[in-house]
Amino acid sequence: MCGTGGVTSSVTKVKVEQILREAGIDAELSSMQASAVTPDVAKSYDLVVSTTPIPIQGVPLIVATSFLTGIGEEETKRKIIETAKKILGGK
Repeated sequence: MCGTGGVTSSVTKVKVEQILREAGIDAELSSMQASAVTPDVAKSYDLVVSTTPIPIQGVPLIVATSFLTGIGEEETKRKIIETAKKILGGK
């Protein structure tokens, strides 16, 4: 997700798909404007990865600003993989 729901969210989605695929994790992803992610919408997802902070609770949120800046990108990738594995029960 990104603030505008445009190109940034699409690029982020592709990056997350690649990260998960390389880790052997099969997932269904979608992209949308960050402003569209209400608490009720967030509850329908197992994990939210966003390039901007969003106020949600009860669903793991990874803020992936590093995908825009390049700073800390490996740490963000690690968090995505670890969180996805935890959601899947360590598989």
